[in-house]
Amino acid sequence: MLTNREKDVIKLLLEGKSNREIAECLSISVHTVKAHLEHIYEKNGINSHEKGEHKRTNARINLIIKLAKTNRDLFDKIKLN
Repeated sequence: MLTNREKDVIKLLLEGKSNREIAECLSISVHTVKAHLEHIYEKNGINSHEKGEHKRTNARINLIIKLAKTNRDLFDKIKLN
């Protein structure tokens, strides 16, 4: 189950925001954003431990796809405005 803060991070992620932008929007550190993302990935069975920007981008894309397929109710609740 995702926390409310993790849902906030996902919503901003889906808006295309970077980790830095997410941190600014939520008034938290970039390190905290990364921790939230790591928890989100783990809870959704996505490997994000591979190095490199390409791998991190793939992890984000895989998360979005997985949310769309398996957590439709959650995905609908955090729709973009």
